[in-house]
Amino acid sequence: MLTIRDRILALSEPAYGDFQRRLLPELPPESILGVRTPALRALARERDPAACLAAVEAFLPYVDNWATCDQLSPPALGKRPEALMERIPVWLKSGHVYTVRFGLSMLQRWFLDDAFAPRFLDWAGQDLGEAYYVRMMQAWFFATALAKQPQAAEIWFQPGRLEEWTRHKAIQKAIESRRIPEETKQRLRALR
Repeated sequence: MLTIRDRILALSEPAYGDFQRRLLPELPPESILGVRTPALRALARERDPAACLAAVEAFLPYVDNWATCDQLSPPALGKRPEALMERIPVWLKSGHVYTVRFGLSMLQRWFLDDAFAPRFLDWAGQDLGEAYYVRMMQAWFFATALAKQPQAAEIWFQPGRLEEWTRHKAIQKAIESRRIPEETKQRLRALR
């Protein structure tokens, strides 16, 4: 039986790997295999939720860039929201930039719609450190939250709620969004 690594290696495309290496020049070239997202997603759909979560947990410490982090979103994780709710606070407190970013992205993907609870805004709004890629994900999270849960999220754009740089980025992202009503954008402009 092939391991996950064997299956991923079989899906790699050298030319696509070369293309990806040019996009991520700060990474060691040998760390980029060149596997297309649809192929990875198809492979991820084959895993059961518990095995998927275990594999993600094992992989997170090795994530060393935003592109890999943001692509890591197996649909199987959404089948066990209670397991995610247990793990997300742990990921957010991990101190590892891309593990924290991943925790925020899981909140954004799975917990801003039907499973929403205001406490998730508290989780995302806490001080998660100064790392650029964490703060950018926080800003993205709150702009998305404003589009999906406007009554609960808008207060987070007030001064003093979020770290100031993150708050300004969240305002910028929300103003650029097509999902935010113009009247809300006007209120946000006044908060800059």
